[in-house]
Amino acid sequence: MNEAKTLLFLEDDKDLQTLVCAFLREKGFRVESARTAAEARTLLAKMPVDAAIVDGLLPGVTGADFIRELRKTQPELPVLFASAFWKDLKSHELLTRQLRVARIIHKPYRPEELFLWVNQLFTKALPPPPPGPRALADVDLVRDELAASLVALNQEYGARLKDKVGGLETLLGDARAGKRDALEEATIVVHKLHGTAGSYGFTEVSLSAGRLEDVLRSAKDAARMDWGQVDATFRELARAASVPVKPVGKPAPAAMLPTEGVLLVVDEDAHVLAEAERLGKAHVVRVLPARTANEAVAVASKQWVDGVLIHMHLGGEMGGIQAAHQLRSVEGLGSLPLGFMEGE
Repeated sequence: MNEAKTLLFLEDDKDLQTLVCAFLREKGFRVESARTAAEARTLLAKMPVDAAIVDGLLPGVTGADFIRELRKTQPELPVLFASAFWKDLKSHELLTRQLRVARIIHKPYRPEELFLWVNQLFTKALPPPPPGPRALADVDLVRDELAASLVALNQEYGARLKDKVGGLETLLGDARAGKRDALEEATIVVHKLHGTAGSYGFTEVSLSAGRLEDVLRSAKDAARMDWGQVDATFRELARAASVPVKPVGKPAPAAMLPTEGVLLVVDEDAHVLAEAERLGKAHVVRVLPARTANEAVAVASKQWVDGVLIHMHLGGEMGGIQAAHQLRSVEGLGSLPLGFMEGE
């Protein structure tokens, strides 16, 4: 299915490029990488590609702006758009309807997930015939080689994490001292950590970096920054980065399925949330859990969700109605589809 398919991978983070390109090439794709819009333009002028994977935040230009430019010459090219955060529903409408993006992918993503989304772009109506015993043996060999390659990349990235965090600490110190452009540089570094560390399997580092990014973006300049909160979230990130992740020698992950939607479920009962996540996996729906209205607002403000299911009596009698009003009052969430549930 993926024979002779050439992909443009436009991503400015070199670490993520290394990981994703290695994985997709092992899967049989030809991958042409670019770190800037200018590099991508040069590449596209030299060769045709069958699909493009575009990051949402590029040096000097947004991914959406690049896709808008791309559509002038290649209106039908399949495009996947990757982003570590979501702005609002209008942004989603712009990408999917006006710019005809095939799929918006939330970062951090795993290479296996991206492979599934890319494969879907080229899925044929009729499945290929089942492979014979010899073909299956070849697949096992390739899988072993790929696993070893990914383990090596994981170890290499993990070994450099402390240096990355150390460099970030220096930038934050410069920003606090009033050095020009240091805050912007620090925000870019932590944004990349948020998106890339999770792709390498360093989940806690990614989550901590995401929280620090939120703090840094909350102030317009260093003079208005809550440096006490910056220090606290940075220490959390530093602790997460100091914990090594031990890659297994031969991982055998469960088969990953692409999701057909994202559902935010809001309920105080942890068992209900766990069951919702289980059912979501069974029905190929990504379930995002939240236990309070404030948690739900935080989740829905940070990434795209297709709908929300709220317990009618969240936090008290008819508390779900209040939670719904709280969600709908957030800018960009006024048209968010809502549903309610009752029961013990």
